[in-house]
Amino acid sequence: MFTRFAGFVIISVIACPLPAQTPAAQIMEQVLYFTSVSSPQGMQEVNNALRAMAEVQVPQMGEQSMTIRGTPPQIALAEWLFNQLDKPAAVQPAAPGTPSPRYDYTLPNGQTEPVSIFYFTHPVNLQAIQEAINTLRAVTEIGRSFPDIEQRAIVLRGSGPQMALCEWIFHQLDQPATAQPAKVGTPPAKYEYSVANGKTEPVEVYRFTHRAQPRWNEVVRNCR
Repeated sequence: MFTRFAGFVIISVIACPLPAQTPAAQIMEQVLYFTSVSSPQGMQEVNNALRAMAEVQVPQMGEQSMTIRGTPPQIALAEWLFNQLDKPAAVQPAAPGTPSPRYDYTLPNGQTEPVSIFYFTHPVNLQAIQEAINTLRAVTEIGRSFPDIEQRAIVLRGSGPQMALCEWIFHQLDQPATAQPAKVGTPPAKYEYSVANGKTEPVEVYRFTHRAQPRWNEVVRNCR
């Protein structure tokens, strides 16, 4: 059993690895032009996200443009993701219920992997975003994840079951910092995670019942 602590939450699960990918031969280039993102940090985050999610090369960055190189499916994914991220920096968190944009990326073997963007609906800082990413990576073993700090969002790519579990965990973690501790006896939130052999593995989220700083490492060690 694997346990992971994040904030006032402990999550336990055993997840499965991602399938291998086969490179394709046909290569093309395309120039993308920024219309909203203008800061060096914002453009670098978009650059990093496209390289991590779509596996494209970025041979050149202009003042308000970037040149990408890859296969047609990679270029299509990169263009979709670019258009999703080329937006003004988020001043306020996303409204509750904001849908998560999704793109079904076609692998060289004909199968698809969903790519989604999850937006935080409560104020978060860089540390909170990174803790959420670390939790999603550790619990689901998802292979590709990247933060967009300016948009207060996380970009993820993985198998269908992994993405479904990521979305569930994300909404469990996307809670206001002022949220009250759970009441004593509150049952854990549960999710049945589908693994490769067709079986399911339960994922549970346990919330602390006190605000006092717990001995987190000891709690996690005892859960193992």
